[in-house]
Amino acid sequence: MVMAIALTSASSAFAMSYEEAKVQDKPIIVMFHAHSCPACRRFSRRFDKFAKKFSDKFNFVKEDVDSSKIADTLGSQFKTIPAFFVIEPKTQNAKRIGDDCAWDNKCFTKMLQDYK
Repeated sequence: MVMAIALTSASSAFAMSYEEAKVQDKPIIVMFHAHSCPACRRFSRRFDKFAKKFSDKFNFVKEDVDSSKIADTLGSQFKTIPAFFVIEPKTQNAKRIGDDCAWDNKCFTKMLQDYK
């Protein structure tokens, strides 16, 4: 229970719900997680740092795979968590960010910097 609270409170500092993010013009970076996932908890702090650094260009959202409607929609595109996607708010087109890139700071930073 303590871990779930930590993940939730960390994400509330600057993240928003997917429903809030999709009505804005910025692309959405979504991290799908589960409260029982150790890798998700480890990556959550890194995700928060990316959110602070790139909040002018993207909306960052954390979605629990067990309760997310968008996870139900995209679930066939990922088998493991955490899983990461860029979603265009107007078209709802989603592109998976590969695990290798998501876990590599240089790759993830470059992908965010170069995204158009």
